[in-house]
Amino acid sequence: KWLIIGITLSAAIITAIASLSMPLIYKAETKILPPQLTTSLDIAAQRGGLAGQADRIGIKTTNDLYIALLKSRPVLDGVIDRFKLMEIYKAKKREDARRAITGALKALNDKKSGIITISVEDKDPKRASDMANAFAEELKNLTQGLAITEASQRRLFFEEQLKDAKEALIKAEESMKGFKESKGDIKIREKAKEV
Repeated sequence: KWLIIGITLSAAIITAIASLSMPLIYKAETKILPPQLTTSLDIAAQRGGLAGQADRIGIKTTNDLYIALLKSRPVLDGVIDRFKLMEIYKAKKREDARRAITGALKALNDKKSGIITISVEDKDPKRASDMANAFAEELKNLTQGLAITEASQRRLFFEEQLKDAKEALIKAEESMKGFKESKGDIKIREKAKEV
């Protein structure tokens, strides 16, 4: 009996000492609701846009795309630069800081509500809160930049189509003018009257 009681008490004392000596880790959460564009994902997949690329690598929903973008280099680097995490994490290389921040970041997708929960763990509660909000802001900036890029590519495509249509119209006008000159304008009018 004394052996069991002794082992239990010593394990409890060691656990208490270890838990009190460990640094406190704070967790901050923020929630975002990305636009639900399942039909746009299907259209973009046919077009070959960003969502089409996402579908090819196995991302099926908009939320999965947003979670993947949260862990992308532009978002991570934006947060690293904003909070000077290279110095805080004592990282010599940017990749080490990326690994550290990725370990502190968790993004969960609630399939029922469509809300993405972004949580960040850090030793400083204020920094954890600010970093969680910064991830949401960096994601917003990235998606806006991608939307502008995709829209400008679409605009360039339509400008090319318009230019081709104008050139085809000019060729058709020149062909009609050449036909009128070779056959004579009167013969065309006579044939129009016959019809």
